Amino acid sequence: MSRFCATGPGSVGLVYEGPLDPVQRDGVSGSSTWYTIEAPETGPFTNVNGTSVYGPDNLGGGLVDLVGAYTRNVSGGSASGEDPNTVGFLYTGAIDGSTSSGYRSFQGQTRSGEAAPTPLSTAWMGGLAVGNCDIASADSLTGYSLVSTAFLVDLDSGRQINIRFPDLGLDITHTAYGIWENGDGSYTIARLIMVSTACLPPPW
Repeated sequence: MSRFCATGPGSVGLVYEGPLDPVQRDGVSGSSTWYTIEAPETGPFTNVNGTSVYGPDNLGGGLVDLVGAYTRNVSGGSASGEDPNTVGFLYTGAIDGSTSSGYRSFQGQTRSGEAAPTPLSTAWMGGLAVGNCDIASADSLTGYSLVSTAFLVDLDSGRQINIRFPDLGLDITHTAYGIWENGDGSYTIARLIMVSTACLPPPW
Protein backbone atom coordinates (compact mmCIF):
# COMPACT_ATOMS: atom_id res chain seq x y z
CA MET A 1 0.00 0.00 0.00
CA SER A 2 1.27 3.46 -0.87
CA ARG A 3 -0.14 6.93 -0.49
CA PHE A 4 -0.05 10.35 -2.06
CA CYS A 5 -1.17 13.63 -0.56
CA ALA A 6 -2.23 16.90 -2.10
CA THR A 7 -2.27 20.05 0.01
CA GLY A 8 -4.16 23.32 -0.10
CA PRO A 9 -7.78 24.45 0.00
CA GLY A 10 -10.17 21.94 -1.50
CA SER A 11 -7.59 19.16 -1.66
CA VAL A 12 -8.28 15.54 -0.75
CA GLY A 13 -6.01 12.81 0.54
CA LEU A 14 -5.34 9.76 -1.63
CA VAL A 15 -4.59 6.20 -0.54
CA TYR A 16 -3.50 3.51 -3.00
CA GLU A 17 -3.99 -0.20 -2.34
CA GLY A 18 -2.14 -2.62 -4.57
CA PRO A 19 1.19 -3.29 -6.28
CA LEU A 20 3.56 -0.43 -7.01
CA ASP A 21 3.86 -1.10 -10.72
CA PRO A 22 4.37 1.01 -13.87
CA VAL A 23 0.83 0.48 -15.17
CA GLN A 24 -0.93 3.62 -16.42
CA ARG A 25 -4.72 3.71 -16.78
CA ASP A 26 -6.44 6.83 -18.08
CA GLY A 27 -3.52 8.92 -16.86
CA VAL A 28 -3.56 7.34 -13.38
CA SER A 29 -0.60 5.34 -12.06
CA GLY A 30 -0.99 1.84 -10.65
CA SER A 31 -2.99 -1.21 -11.64
CA SER A 32 -5.11 -1.31 -8.49
CA THR A 33 -7.37 1.02 -6.51
CA TRP A 34 -7.06 4.63 -5.35
CA TYR A 35 -9.31 5.93 -2.54
CA THR A 36 -10.02 9.58 -1.73
CA ILE A 37 -9.91 10.57 1.94
CA GLU A 38 -11.63 13.67 3.29
CA ALA A 39 -11.69 14.72 6.94
CA PRO A 40 -15.35 14.80 8.04
CA GLU A 41 -17.12 18.00 9.04
CA THR A 42 -18.23 16.63 12.39
CA GLY A 43 -17.33 16.82 16.08
CA PRO A 44 -13.97 18.62 16.51
CA PHE A 45 -13.51 18.77 12.73
CA THR A 46 -14.85 22.25 11.95
CA ASN A 47 -14.51 24.57 8.93
CA VAL A 48 -12.63 21.87 7.00
CA ASN A 49 -11.48 22.94 3.52
CA GLY A 50 -8.76 20.44 2.62
CA THR A 51 -7.23 17.10 3.62
CA SER A 52 -3.74 15.60 3.33
CA VAL A 53 -2.87 11.98 4.14
CA TYR A 54 0.53 10.65 5.22
CA GLY A 55 2.13 7.51 6.68
CA PRO A 56 -0.25 4.54 6.34
CA ASP A 57 -0.03 1.43 8.50
CA ASN A 58 -1.69 -1.59 6.87
CA LEU A 59 -3.62 -3.53 9.52
CA GLY A 60 -4.87 -6.18 7.09
CA GLY A 61 -8.43 -7.15 6.28
CA GLY A 62 -9.07 -3.87 4.46
CA LEU A 63 -8.29 -1.80 7.58
CA VAL A 64 -5.62 0.87 7.96
CA ASP A 65 -4.20 3.42 10.34
CA LEU A 66 -3.67 6.81 8.68
CA VAL A 67 -2.29 10.11 9.90
CA GLY A 68 -2.55 13.44 8.19
CA ALA A 69 -3.73 16.99 8.47
CA TYR A 70 -6.73 19.03 7.46
CA THR A 71 -6.76 22.72 6.64
CA ARG A 72 -9.43 25.05 8.00
CA ASN A 73 -11.07 28.33 7.15
CA VAL A 74 -10.04 30.63 10.01
CA SER A 75 -11.79 33.71 11.33
CA GLY A 76 -10.32 36.89 9.86
CA GLY A 77 -7.77 34.89 7.88
CA SER A 78 -5.21 34.83 10.73
CA ALA A 79 -4.43 31.49 12.39
CA SER A 80 -3.86 31.10 16.13
CA GLY A 81 -3.68 28.30 18.64
CA GLU A 82 -7.36 28.83 19.39
CA ASP A 83 -8.30 28.97 15.69
CA PRO A 84 -5.63 26.93 13.83
CA ASN A 85 -5.43 26.79 10.04
CA THR A 86 -3.97 23.27 10.04
CA VAL A 87 -4.84 20.45 12.44
CA GLY A 88 -3.49 16.92 12.57
CA PHE A 89 -5.74 13.90 12.50
CA LEU A 90 -5.53 10.17 13.15
CA TYR A 91 -7.73 7.57 11.50
CA THR A 92 -8.39 3.87 12.05
CA GLY A 93 -10.89 2.07 9.86
CA ALA A 94 -11.75 0.96 6.36
CA ILE A 95 -9.15 1.81 3.75
CA ASP A 96 -11.62 3.99 1.82
CA GLY A 97 -11.99 6.37 4.78
CA SER A 98 -15.65 5.49 5.31
CA THR A 99 -15.39 4.68 9.04
CA SER A 100 -16.69 8.02 10.33
CA SER A 101 -16.09 7.08 13.98
CA GLY A 102 -12.44 6.31 13.20
CA TYR A 103 -11.30 9.95 12.84
CA ARG A 104 -9.59 11.73 15.74
CA SER A 105 -8.45 15.34 15.63
CA PHE A 106 -5.06 16.19 17.15
CA GLN A 107 -3.68 19.64 17.85
CA GLY A 108 -0.07 19.57 18.98
CA GLN A 109 1.66 21.89 21.42
CA THR A 110 4.76 24.01 20.90
CA ARG A 111 7.89 23.71 23.04
CA SER A 112 6.47 26.38 25.33
CA GLY A 113 3.26 24.39 25.87
CA GLU A 114 1.01 26.59 23.73
CA ALA A 115 -1.53 25.18 21.28
CA ALA A 116 0.07 25.27 17.82
CA PRO A 117 -1.65 26.97 14.85
CA THR A 118 -0.16 24.50 12.34
CA PRO A 119 0.33 21.01 13.82
CA LEU A 120 0.88 18.09 11.46
CA SER A 121 1.05 14.33 11.97
CA THR A 122 3.24 12.55 9.41
CA ALA A 123 3.58 8.86 10.33
CA TRP A 124 2.02 6.21 12.53
CA MET A 125 3.12 2.73 13.59
CA GLY A 126 2.82 0.49 16.64
CA GLY A 127 0.53 2.82 18.58
CA LEU A 128 2.79 5.86 18.17
CA ALA A 129 2.61 8.78 15.73
CA VAL A 130 5.19 11.44 14.94
CA GLY A 131 4.74 14.92 13.55
CA ASN A 132 5.62 18.57 13.81
CA CYS A 133 4.25 21.93 14.96
CA ASP A 134 5.32 25.10 13.14
CA ILE A 135 5.05 28.77 14.04
CA ALA A 136 6.15 31.12 11.27
CA SER A 137 8.56 33.93 12.13
CA ALA A 138 11.27 35.99 10.43
CA ASP A 139 15.03 36.21 10.72
CA SER A 140 17.76 38.48 9.34
CA LEU A 141 19.35 35.68 7.28
CA THR A 142 16.45 34.53 5.09
CA GLY A 143 13.57 36.84 6.00
CA TYR A 144 11.53 33.78 6.94
CA SER A 145 11.91 30.93 9.38
CA LEU A 146 9.88 28.41 11.32
CA VAL A 147 10.00 27.85 15.05
CA SER A 148 9.20 24.16 15.13
CA THR A 149 8.57 21.35 17.57
CA ALA A 150 8.95 17.74 16.49
CA PHE A 151 6.83 15.41 18.58
CA LEU A 152 5.77 11.85 19.26
CA VAL A 153 2.23 10.98 20.37
CA ASP A 154 1.10 7.95 22.36
CA LEU A 155 -2.22 7.19 20.68
CA ASP A 156 -3.69 5.32 23.64
CA SER A 157 -3.14 8.12 26.16
CA GLY A 158 -2.98 11.11 23.79
CA ARG A 159 0.23 12.22 25.50
CA GLN A 160 2.61 14.32 23.39
CA ILE A 161 6.35 13.83 23.91
CA ASN A 162 8.58 16.44 22.30
CA ILE A 163 11.57 15.18 20.33
CA ARG A 164 14.73 17.21 20.91
CA PHE A 165 17.28 16.76 18.14
CA PRO A 166 20.91 17.86 18.64
CA ASP A 167 21.34 21.64 18.31
CA LEU A 168 23.13 22.52 15.08
CA GLY A 169 23.06 26.27 15.68
CA LEU A 170 21.72 27.40 12.28
CA ASP A 171 18.57 25.27 12.30
CA ILE A 172 15.55 26.90 10.71
CA THR A 173 13.27 23.97 11.37
CA HIS A 174 13.30 20.28 12.06
CA THR A 175 10.61 17.65 12.03
CA ALA A 176 9.92 13.96 12.50
CA TYR A 177 8.75 12.38 9.25
CA GLY A 178 8.60 8.63 9.78
CA ILE A 179 8.45 6.03 12.52
CA TRP A 180 9.17 2.32 12.30
CA GLU A 181 8.53 -0.31 14.97
CA ASN A 182 11.67 -2.45 15.14
CA GLY A 183 9.95 -5.39 16.83
CA ASP A 184 12.09 -5.42 19.98
CA GLY A 185 10.34 -2.65 21.89
CA SER A 186 12.35 0.06 20.14
CA TYR A 187 11.49 2.44 17.30
CA THR A 188 13.38 4.18 14.50
CA ILE A 189 12.38 7.78 13.75
CA ALA A 190 13.34 9.56 10.52
CA ARG A 191 13.98 13.29 10.68
CA LEU A 192 14.73 16.25 8.43
CA ILE A 193 16.68 19.33 9.46
CA MET A 194 16.66 22.45 7.29
CA VAL A 195 19.65 24.78 7.57
CA SER A 196 19.16 28.00 5.62
CA THR A 197 18.00 26.61 2.24
CA ALA A 198 19.71 23.22 2.53
CA CYS A 199 18.41 19.96 3.94
CA LEU A 200 20.53 17.63 6.01
CA PRO A 201 19.87 13.87 5.85
CA PRO A 202 19.43 11.73 8.97
CA PRO A 203 22.73 11.04 10.78
CA TRP A 204 23.07 7.40 9.72
